[in-house]
Amino acid sequence: MTPRLRAEPRLSIRAAPVEPSRARRRLIPVKRPVHVTGTGCVTPIGRNADETWRALLAGRNNVSFVEEWSRIQGLGSHVASFVDGFNAKDRIPRKKRRTMSRMSEMLCVAADEAMAEAGLPRDALAGMRAMIICGSTTGSPIEISRMQRMLHTT
Repeated sequence: MTPRLRAEPRLSIRAAPVEPSRARRRLIPVKRPVHVTGTGCVTPIGRNADETWRALLAGRNNVSFVEEWSRIQGLGSHVASFVDGFNAKDRIPRKKRRTMSRMSEMLCVAADEAMAEAGLPRDALAGMRAMIICGSTTGSPIEISRMQRMLHTT
């Protein structure tokens, strides 16, 4: 078993429950500890947290020169790291997938992995207030391009 990217539940963030209108105006410390309970990843070097961790330990990366980008005038970077071979068809029902970007599919798969690692069934958080912290690089290039075209045609 490979080491996990998560720490022991010593990480505590304190905040107090507040009414939503006050919470938007300023950060208020909470009184209940919050713990990292699960991790999930879909990255260019791994399709889950274990694969990603093993690749990091081995010093692997997936960064490569993108020749097509060198033809774009003014673009400062010609390197990228793509998530190849990712397919959410067996993980997300078609009805939900058809309105999602590829980035959203990756996020859902990673969140699913984090929930499973935490030992939580999919409906465990139904009706509860919960937070998921996620990150991506640029988001979905297709959606960014679509938005750019929309802005320039209106």
